[in-house]
Amino acid sequence: MTMMISDAIQMYGARGLYLRGLTDSALSERLVHWMNNCTQLSSTGMVDLCATENPDFFHRLIDVLAETALRNGDISSMSKAQDKEMWSPENNVMIKPSEQASADIKEIQNVISSKNKSLLIRFGSRKYMRELYENGGLLFQEASTFRKEENLSVRDDELTLLMKRYVPRDELKLIPGAPDQKTVEGRGLGLNFSLSCADFLVLCMTDQINFRLGSDWNAEAAVVIHDPAEFVGRLECASGGLVERAGGDALEFGRVKYIDPYFPLDSPDVPFCKHYKFAYQREFRVVLRGKRKVELSGRKLNVGSMADIADLVEFAP
Repeated sequence: MTMMISDAIQMYGARGLYLRGLTDSALSERLVHWMNNCTQLSSTGMVDLCATENPDFFHRLIDVLAETALRNGDISSMSKAQDKEMWSPENNVMIKPSEQASADIKEIQNVISSKNKSLLIRFGSRKYMRELYENGGLLFQEASTFRKEENLSVRDDELTLLMKRYVPRDELKLIPGAPDQKTVEGRGLGLNFSLSCADFLVLCMTDQINFRLGSDWNAEAAVVIHDPAEFVGRLECASGGLVERAGGDALEFGRVKYIDPYFPLDSPDVPFCKHYKFAYQREFRVVLRGKRKVELSGRKLNVGSMADIADLVEFAP
């Protein structure tokens, strides 16, 4: 089926022209993130979504093109229009995989049987992955530390979930606390809303065999867990002391949900939500919400040898 840009604009208009408040640079950034971080090619060459929380992906991609066309005319002029305020990939693109990354992932695939219905993978340095495999050593991180990361593939404000809404000028008077419409230039204003939570402890893994992930974590090795249910049980049994030190109730386990700020999920739980640009990471989290700060030395657990339920894969130097 062929879609004309006029049809795309009509569809986008029915969704409220919600991208009107974006700068050209932010619009370009949205296009890059949707294309690079939310899609993957299947073994048959079909385009699949990395995460299922965004079922309207293709509509949202079309909306970016429709908004660009509304600003700059026919689609043939889009590339020229972007030159006036281009998004800077030098400061915003997440880590690109190294030439070695593909070979590393093949090593992981070698230890995975076609019978594996579920698995978890943890990437890291050779030292700590050996420790995890041999002794079950796991270190929980404070979620707030990810906000300070230099690595753009990891940096995120885990304590705040930002949501956006475009409001036309003539509707600003309906929004409590919004600026006076007389002071707003252009068609309208993009308003930001946020949900926040207290700091928490977190352990991150994935079930995705994705060659970008090794590069994200500068990984030298990975532990592939073939029995996630058994691993979760062992972690729960070993966690009593940590839960008590943190003043929490229990460990929580779950898959991260990836949020488009313009289309947030109902009642999002901040510790288990991230921006859609991280969707390719398919993260599985262990979260501990506590009332007390736990020093680094007190955040480590040992669940025992993982040799019976996992494989250690060490990448070539």
